[in-house]
Amino acid sequence: MIKPLKLFKPLIAVVFGVALVASMPVSAQDRKDDGDRRDRHEQYHPYYDSNHRDWHQWNDRENESYQRYAKDHHRDDKDFASLSERDQENYWKWRHKHPGEH
Repeated sequence: MIKPLKLFKPLIAVVFGVALVASMPVSAQDRKDDGDRRDRHEQYHPYYDSNHRDWHQWNDRENESYQRYAKDHHRDDKDFASLSERDQENYWKWRHKHPGEH
């Protein structure tokens, strides 16, 4: 007599193979979506201003204010996230003194 498990082994292998192949394009799409999510996070990243004890949402308007600050203070056109903690604090001090700059 043939054992039932031996009959199902080839069928299980085929079903598993199809499921594995079918999930590959979805995984690639998920990685692309994760990258998009990371870009949005970097674009709208919250920063904590420890001197003023408040949070700032980094977005396009805040970036424009920072670009204006960098130009007025003859700073390199450096990305805010790559600045030293001291330089970031100096920006937030300026930002609190110029609330209408955004």
